[in-house]
Amino acid sequence: MGTPVIITGMHRSGTSLLANLLQAAGVDIGDRLMEPTRFNPKGYFEDMDFYNLHVDILHDNGRYLVYGIGDDLEVKVSSEYEARAQELIQARQDRDLWGWKDPRSSLIPEFWARLLPEARFVFIYRDPELVVDSLRRRADGPLMHQFRGVKLLERFGFDRFSPKLALNMWKYYNRHIVDYAERHPDTCHVLALENLAEEFPRAIERMRRDWKLDLKDVDLQSVFEKQLLGAEAPAAIRRTCRRDPEAGSLMARLRVLSGSGDDIPLVAATGVRRVGGALVRQLRRWFTAEGRHAARSLRAQAFEGDYSQWLKSFDTPQPHELDAMRRRAESAGGDPTRFWIHLSNADSRAREALEQQTWPHWRLIDGDLREFLDKGEAAAQDWLMVLDRGQVLPRHSLQTFAESAAVRRGAQVVYGDEDRIAGDQSRHTPFFKPDWSPDFYLESDYISSSCILSLGRARQVLGRHPFIGGHDLVGHMLEDCLEGGVEHIPLILAHVPDGHELSGEKRRERIAALVSRWEGVDVDIEETDRGGHRLIYPLPDELPQVTVIVPTRDRLRELKACLTTLLEKTTYPKFNAVVVDNGSVQEATLAYLEEVSQDRRVTIERDPREFNFSAINNQAAQGARGEVLCFLNDDTRIISESWLTDMVRLALRPRIGAVGAMLFYADGSIQHAGVVTGSGGARLAGHPFRGQKPEEHPDNPRLHHVQNYSVVTGACLMVRREIFEAVGGFPEELSVCFNDVDLCLKIKEQGFRNIWTPHVQLHHDENVSYAARGREEQARYDRESAWLWRKWHNTLPVDPAFNPNLALSGDIGALAANPRADRPWK
Repeated sequence: MGTPVIITGMHRSGTSLLANLLQAAGVDIGDRLMEPTRFNPKGYFEDMDFYNLHVDILHDNGRYLVYGIGDDLEVKVSSEYEARAQELIQARQDRDLWGWKDPRSSLIPEFWARLLPEARFVFIYRDPELVVDSLRRRADGPLMHQFRGVKLLERFGFDRFSPKLALNMWKYYNRHIVDYAERHPDTCHVLALENLAEEFPRAIERMRRDWKLDLKDVDLQSVFEKQLLGAEAPAAIRRTCRRDPEAGSLMARLRVLSGSGDDIPLVAATGVRRVGGALVRQLRRWFTAEGRHAARSLRAQAFEGDYSQWLKSFDTPQPHELDAMRRRAESAGGDPTRFWIHLSNADSRAREALEQQTWPHWRLIDGDLREFLDKGEAAAQDWLMVLDRGQVLPRHSLQTFAESAAVRRGAQVVYGDEDRIAGDQSRHTPFFKPDWSPDFYLESDYISSSCILSLGRARQVLGRHPFIGGHDLVGHMLEDCLEGGVEHIPLILAHVPDGHELSGEKRRERIAALVSRWEGVDVDIEETDRGGHRLIYPLPDELPQVTVIVPTRDRLRELKACLTTLLEKTTYPKFNAVVVDNGSVQEATLAYLEEVSQDRRVTIERDPREFNFSAINNQAAQGARGEVLCFLNDDTRIISESWLTDMVRLALRPRIGAVGAMLFYADGSIQHAGVVTGSGGARLAGHPFRGQKPEEHPDNPRLHHVQNYSVVTGACLMVRREIFEAVGGFPEELSVCFNDVDLCLKIKEQGFRNIWTPHVQLHHDENVSYAARGREEQARYDRESAWLWRKWHNTLPVDPAFNPNLALSGDIGALAANPRADRPWK
């Protein structure tokens, strides 16, 4: 199948003109196109099959949504319409460069991107005043006032047209466009109609370069008549559009996406201004939360301000929103969720925060916790919260816990995110946590400071153990929760005062007990500089053989550095290295391979086939001697001498699958600290914290402790041979890209936990071993991306190891400009 090009944008914004131009450039936009009318005398250029499908989809979501009049961003597509879409795709699969134009495509870009991962989107937008005026002149029925008597008033010159309703339609379409294009900059081009004559030739050139599309030059004068674009809308429409801050925000964001921010004046409530740094700062102050981020980077979802600014936008419910939550809590029918709160070491702020909760169904526990539970006053279905670190709860905290617990059946522990609060009430150092990560919890207690506990289960635990504190009680509660029963709410639900830390000695006792319960072994536990712990798992008396597999081809400098550090620094006594020569021809490389093969630990295997990372490694693994396999890129260099020993300690644990390491660039910045699915430019997989240095984030536990990730990089990946073979090894359909993603997801699917450790460190030059993408490489990347998406599209978008309040592209791991977690006050 060729590359599909989807041409779309708000109605009356130039989609027909754009489709005409792209058709002239060589895009096959269909055979059965909508006929011209007096509103589009040159034709609509809409494929009737896609038009009818989209109309049916939108009608299925509500009759007014057919006209783009709606509030909910999500448009649901049933299986019936998905089957119709697949039929349309199938009928066009023999076309090299094809696509379609329909404004309604703007409302379901995620749907089409899922069915067609290789698709490219070309969006066009237009000033809202001119769009609304064009809609007025077209006089669509749904945009007309419908109240009784309007026809009589029309005789006296009353204009039935509703500019506000038409503007809402413009905003609804362009919200979808902005949201999708900001998250997928690599697969989208955004064009401004008013600037199309100058911009279109440059856009064609970018599509040739970035998307490798074989497009022809177009004589714009033959199809482009600028005088038809309109000049100025009536005063009533201008007032409506200029008084709407969201419309101004969307226009600013569209101009940033189209690269027109420095050229085109912005029409806003303050008159004509140019989009620049000063205006962006004004937008952040003037507009809504959505409007405050008008000028964020094209490639990033990272929030550009500091944490205090982020809080104002996304974590500060307004008084009327809190009042609405209180009304919702008071009207809760049946038997509402009830909390019992044990409060110790709490200052007046903690007590005041409890009194201000929107959820009224809570009570304080007086005196000893065990004695209270023995009285039987509390019911088993109630929940317990222990505040022994001076935690201050935001006003919506208990209600958020209550409403979440009501739908999370079987949970024993429910925890939220947290931040720190200083003496002056300022908040800092947010900790946005992953979903349940047993190995992370063992090294860093990320749960007990912001959680609720099943009271029935807590009563059982305290019947066998003394009550020491909330952290110890949580540890006992987790004894039977290795495989589940722990739920996460990705919202800040507690503020921990500065200076309140856990007791290290009691924490070590609880870690040791948990490991003994979960895995039946004793571990050595070391306290780290940052208040956490490092676990040293035992090795068996008979050490397993480890085979390190290193593919290479004529990269002598990198290979030599890799093998030298491997052979000289590795202290693990029982390993061998298999260097797979993938067709080297340079004499110096062949001479070095001959030389290094004299080391009894090194074997050279020849595999001259066309480069296929998966096939090369699979072949080498079949003949490997080791019970444990370590896949290592030839552009890595060993840093820590105990690296292999430390990885083996983790890989031999029964429930552990793939093990990954901390990889650094030469300057000491992070190259790999785990892989997050649904992130990066292709929204398939990306590396959090890339390019940053661990010392820049001394208080972020995620950079300093072992934890579970869905995926770790294949540049340094260890796995037991039995697991590797059981899942079928690397996918040979993926010769270069994403093969480690597929392997790790298959391992996870089999019930194993993949793990990343910062205690094993290597240098990685990354991508030295193959050239930058040309046309052929880009085509391969697109094919392999599409293959991975088709297989894992239900798994990739949401990674349980990554918090939805963090950015997924650009600066992955920074605060998100578009948090993906619902706010209970909204």
